[in-house]
Amino acid sequence: MIGVERSIVDTETGLRGYVLTGAPARLDPLRAADRALPHETTALTRAAASEHDHAAETSRLAADARR
Repeated sequence: MIGVERSIVDTETGLRGYVLTGAPARLDPLRAADRALPHETTALTRAAASEHDHAAETSRLAADARR
């Protein structure tokens, strides 16, 4: 879950920084999160499925994070 959480926070941080400053470089965390999130959500979903632990909730979280 740590990777997914980090990407979500990076997305929010990048967007907020851009809105506050208008500096395009502030979008770098957003771009990095956009690249990382598909791999992170897949890993999270697989881990939950293999452990048979909260698989449905994890799938919903992954879908929400991608949105």
